[in-house]
Amino acid sequence: MNALEPEQGQLRVRVRKRPGLDFFLEEASSFCDLAVFTAGTEDYAKVLLDKLDPCGRMSLRLYRDSCSVVDGLFLKDLRQVGEDLSRVVLVDNSPVSLLINPENSILVSSFYANPDDTALGQLLPVLRKLHTAGDVRETLGEQFQLREALQQSGWDLDDIQRRHEAQMKLAAYQGGSPGGG
Repeated sequence: MNALEPEQGQLRVRVRKRPGLDFFLEEASSFCDLAVFTAGTEDYAKVLLDKLDPCGRMSLRLYRDSCSVVDGLFLKDLRQVGEDLSRVVLVDNSPVSLLINPENSILVSSFYANPDDTALGQLLPVLRKLHTAGDVRETLGEQFQLREALQQSGWDLDDIQRRHEAQMKLAAYQGGSPGGG
């Protein structure tokens, strides 16, 4: 995905698909419910997602206004996707996105137009394994240990969780969204 160019009130988006994206979406949607949770704004991300997924395999779309903002960081709380977190997996290229639910997460490399990128091909077998797991958090915790890695990188996950929960309570009280919008 690349440049945004406003043209006569419309938003134009140029997209570079990660190698294997179409196959990945087709295969993964055969055994998973796919959703998108982006820190991007809805006006930008909707145009982009319509190009990346014209068949609508990613039927649930959450945007920046569904993120929680703590210290200017856009955090993704997977309770926005579903209550049963034992069956929810976040795949993201930003460690910040994983801070609330590291046990439910897979960190992938960023994509910068490398035609030899294999990240999605490597992800499919992991998702197939998780599909048969009782609780994805156990398998992900054993395989990736992201909570430990994030804490060793200096993140205070307990403090972030406390501040996120406080923000969620305030937003509920005020009748707003978690991002304050």
